[in-house]
Amino acid sequence: MAKRKRKPGDRPGFKLSLSKDYRSERYTMYIMNAETGILQAATIDPTLTDGEVSQALEDLIAQLKEPDSSTKLLLGQASDNSQQVDLRDESKNSFIQHLVLINLRLAFERHGLLDTEDVIGILGVIKTSIKRWSIGMHRRGYLTFLEGFLGQAGVRVQQLTKDEAEELGLKDEGPNYPKRGVNDG
Repeated sequence: MAKRKRKPGDRPGFKLSLSKDYRSERYTMYIMNAETGILQAATIDPTLTDGEVSQALEDLIAQLKEPDSSTKLLLGQASDNSQQVDLRDESKNSFIQHLVLINLRLAFERHGLLDTEDVIGILGVIKTSIKRWSIGMHRRGYLTFLEGFLGQAGVRVQQLTKDEAEELGLKDEGPNYPKRGVNDG
């Protein structure tokens, strides 16, 4: 019986796939800033769950995969009134995304801009962390872990009183308007 010649690439075997390690030191500050945004959201809304955070990140990743919206999201470029954000009218999903993006933009200013692919990679790392630390998607295992972990790194987020907000020059927009978190990191 004659052996059949194989064409290159026809046979199964080891394929080298080089992927970036988003847990490396290069991306640490970006992850920390994104998680600070999550912690700010959890401080403003104490009913926030791990499942809601995971869903918000999943939706944000889907938005970033759309080429038209990724630049606007990452750089905060407004087109018409679409980027005007009223936190009182936002769903939890977009509220979390908004705080994550604000903090990522701060990281971009300090440490340089990342490609959309890299931002998706670091959000994926955070989603993996949520799965690891979550007790259940309706619980706050990851959020509790995050508060302690970032606290050890020197990040402290607290909700401001009305007097503290006025002292900082922030305007109170009503009883349901969430106060801005403070990053002491």
